[in-house]
Amino acid sequence: MPPLTKLILSLGSNTGQKENMENAESLLRALFKQIRFSDSKWTEPVGIESDLFLNKIAVVYTAHGLQQICKALRNIERKCGRSRSLHKSNVVPMDIDVLQFGDAKMHAEDWERGYIRELIQQMEEPEETIA
Repeated sequence: MPPLTKLILSLGSNTGQKENMENAESLLRALFKQIRFSDSKWTEPVGIESDLFLNKIAVVYTAHGLQQICKALRNIERKCGRSRSLHKSNVVPMDIDVLQFGDAKMHAEDWERGYIRELIQQMEEPEETIA
């Protein structure tokens, strides 16, 4: 069995938020059987004018490669209604970003956002203690 790599994803939607988040979760669960999701968090948009975003973090350990994962994530975004024309209008049915793959952290600016830190902290596995 190939080694497993830790994958952290951020999910966000600013239109049809609850429905699109549920759809994306379902599609991600089909792709990654052991995926775990944080609670949802509503946030103000950053850098664009739009409706509120509904955000979530997902964590999974995977044997898939990063390129394969990114291709699958773009496909899930499209299945949730994402298109270039909507994105140009600041309408984001679903945005899924890889925040971490193994030891590599991506989207450095996202790691500085309070809600990202809060949701990631929620997902951290408790340290096992030896009694």
